[in-house]
Amino acid sequence: MSNRPEPNPKHFYPYMLTMTTRWNDQDIYGHMNNMVYGEMFDTVVNRLLIEHGILDFTTSTHIGLVVASQYQFFEGANYPEELDVGVGIHHLGRTSVGYSFALFRPGKDLAAAQGSYTHVFVERQTHKPTALWPELRQLMREHWLRDGSMPPEP
Repeated sequence: MSNRPEPNPKHFYPYMLTMTTRWNDQDIYGHMNNMVYGEMFDTVVNRLLIEHGILDFTTSTHIGLVVASQYQFFEGANYPEELDVGVGIHHLGRTSVGYSFALFRPGKDLAAAQGSYTHVFVERQTHKPTALWPELRQLMREHWLRDGSMPPEP
């Protein structure tokens, strides 16, 4: 019996971004380097926060720091491909948010790669944890992972 998770379907992820692979994303083995997957996952999370006015790289007084991450790979991606990268929220704590994300190859409904990470929100200047503010909590509830779980009450 394997503990390996199954790839998630695309409909689990309420926020989706299309990204194009680049020539230099490939490694010597002819597939997309593992670090590039992480960059794509980080990009989709930050775009969600930026587009909804939660994060501004130059002026935000609070920032999210990644304190834990993990990935699973099911199928390689290559250059050139347009990939759909999705994100949904699976945890909402007092100072932390858990993101689940996945990458989908063209025409595929099951993830080629998926993973998660946890942001702890901190004050930019001191890096001391800070409670999640109402606008952030609301955005996270609105983008809860569509896997049958329910977000916490406001």
